[in-house]
Amino acid sequence: MLLSFRNVSPCTLQNENDAGMYGSCPVYVRGKTEKYSFEDVLKILIAEHDPGTLCKTLPMRCQKDMAFLVDTSKVKLQDIPYDDNGSYLGSGSHTWTYKVVGGDPRNVILQSRKREKAEKGNVEHIYLRRNYRASKAACDFRQYISYLEDAQGNVINNIALLQYNFKGQAHPFEAKPHGNRKNSSGAFLPTNKSTKEQIKEEAAKSKPKKAILRLSETKCLMNAGSAAETPRNNKQIYNFKHNERSKSSKQQGKKDEIYAVMLQAAEEEEEREEPFVHSIAAWPEPMCILGFQSQFHDIARFCSDPSLHSVLTIDTTFNLGSFYVTPTSYRNLLLESTRTGKNPLFIGPILVHMTRSYAAYAHLLAKLKEVEPDTDDVNATMNDGEPGLMKALDTFLRNSIKLRCVGHFRQNVKDELKKLGLGAEEKYFLDKVFGYVCGDIRVEGLLDAKDDDEFNSLLLAYKKEMNEKESQMRPNAEPSFHNWIQKHANVMKKSMILGVRSAAGLKDSCTSNDAESNNHVLKSAADGEEMSTVEFISLSKSIALNQRQEVIRAVLNKGEYRLKGEYSSLQVDESKWYQMSKEQRTKHLRKVLETPVKGTKARNADDVLSISYTSANLMKPPTMMHAIWTKAEEYLNTCGSISLLPSDSQTTLGPKRFAVHSKSNPDCPNVVKLFANGSMECPCPMFKSSSNICSHSVAVAEKDNVLAIYLDWVRASQSECNLYNLSTKNVNVRAAGKKEETKPRVERRARLL
Repeated sequence: MLLSFRNVSPCTLQNENDAGMYGSCPVYVRGKTEKYSFEDVLKILIAEHDPGTLCKTLPMRCQKDMAFLVDTSKVKLQDIPYDDNGSYLGSGSHTWTYKVVGGDPRNVILQSRKREKAEKGNVEHIYLRRNYRASKAACDFRQYISYLEDAQGNVINNIALLQYNFKGQAHPFEAKPHGNRKNSSGAFLPTNKSTKEQIKEEAAKSKPKKAILRLSETKCLMNAGSAAETPRNNKQIYNFKHNERSKSSKQQGKKDEIYAVMLQAAEEEEEREEPFVHSIAAWPEPMCILGFQSQFHDIARFCSDPSLHSVLTIDTTFNLGSFYVTPTSYRNLLLESTRTGKNPLFIGPILVHMTRSYAAYAHLLAKLKEVEPDTDDVNATMNDGEPGLMKALDTFLRNSIKLRCVGHFRQNVKDELKKLGLGAEEKYFLDKVFGYVCGDIRVEGLLDAKDDDEFNSLLLAYKKEMNEKESQMRPNAEPSFHNWIQKHANVMKKSMILGVRSAAGLKDSCTSNDAESNNHVLKSAADGEEMSTVEFISLSKSIALNQRQEVIRAVLNKGEYRLKGEYSSLQVDESKWYQMSKEQRTKHLRKVLETPVKGTKARNADDVLSISYTSANLMKPPTMMHAIWTKAEEYLNTCGSISLLPSDSQTTLGPKRFAVHSKSNPDCPNVVKLFANGSMECPCPMFKSSSNICSHSVAVAEKDNVLAIYLDWVRASQSECNLYNLSTKNVNVRAAGKKEETKPRVERRARLL
């Protein structure tokens, strides 16, 4: 029987009324379509349709009686089944073969109710394919996919008919968890075939870590239209990599590395991408600093509050290329591991440099403070004792606690004992330095000292015992191990003893394991191969993007991490996420990346000022502000240093006057005036030169409980600190640069006339 569809209208089977939209997808038919025959479906697929009726993206989570026409030039045919409704069970498929009459596919004759394999190469045949699936989550819900195929396997007209039908009344349902999942919570949403193919391709040519990083760029949650378009988690990628081993070879030619890095940075700016290359230096050595703004901000918000106990770790690693790499590391206090409950370790800004010099590390720390000024308040840092890095930390983060890795120091002690021939009694000496546990009791060592005095007492007490033990083992040599410990005593007291660790919020011994872990991440991602600078920048950017992906997964309550309980309000339901626009997703992600962590800065018992100098937000050098606050605290802690003058204490008219003790001139105190609007006057030189602030005024404001009001007034009236005025207060500026004259200029001029 000849079937002719030459005059078929595209709307033959549609409802008379406009079917409307489902999200951004046009609905072809609204209502039940399970009774469509093969001829009905053939009529729809062979007709010409208005492009406006075709879906350019896949309708996601449709749980209604609807039908759609999907444009297979925009949505791959193999990806249509993956609609975020969970898993389906295949309930059958049919293929009917039609013979084309007169070379026009609109005139056909049904030849067979199966695929005629022998006729596959025959151009006069077309095939109508229909696939049927039943939902695992809702047994009464069906998905039908139909399309026409020519003999070469191409989809005719680039159209597929997607039908959804309930057997009874339509109702919402939730996708079920994976059957093998131990934790029963969380819906299982299968990954579509295109994404799986890309995962396989990346896994075949790279190790899993690098494949994960590359997929973080191409399969980004920020741009995904559905869960099916992204890898479910990192384990899925490891599974694809299972039993596959391949190595990628690279050829690194000689090129201008600085120019290549500058070109990459310029391309970022031209494409209006978020900057990743933050600094490029060519002299005194080639250097660059890498990281997104959010990584700089994370150090400020996670490492600057003593009550949060997050340490900034800085450690140099090697063998990634013809350069050193110094990444910073921190704990993301917004997240916690679903497995251990601990805060995950993240990589922060990275320094790429050629020497381990003070200048290189200073470049990193200066850029940290330039990009994110609040990093000046970093509470504690961890390093391995690199001299150049130690000097840079003392210069740029002078107020932070400088922790040293106890693990590295333990190895140094072992090496010294071996050098002295004391290896046989190594445990005895190590126990004296590091302490040990005997049953439920901890026997304290030198590093368990709570302060310098206790350390000095222990060191002195151990001297005789340690020297006697060494003399027994080396009877013909002078005892020297105790002297070696004494040479390193200052480092131990400043960076390793219990008192210092407690101030940094660490109960256990401090190690650089975090840094070593992140160094391993970098090397694993590089597959153990050396790279060019540009290649390393690309790799670092991929790692940073993958970290951001992990944050988004936590927001969606999937992946390896979750939001901590107090930040659960930031969580977004996965189905809602895929309905949000890119602008909405970006806005929410920005909110997550900028959310301050909860915690109050711990104040020491000796702190008497209600506002720290770093929180005052004044345009003054930090060193000057620190000096003013320190001296103000001295005044407040010294009885009788500040007093309200009696003549003004009984009246509300005029300013209050306070006498503040002067160390330079004890008989002539500074009289500070406090006005009703919070403004002040002080006769000291510092007050004038530093734009209305000095230690006397700060101390008076704190004593009268108006420090916040006073600082508001200073901010409103401040100008840049005039160091010139301060340094020339004892200099005759008018005479500077003038030649001394023996006679007045007027007399000379008169004589010449």
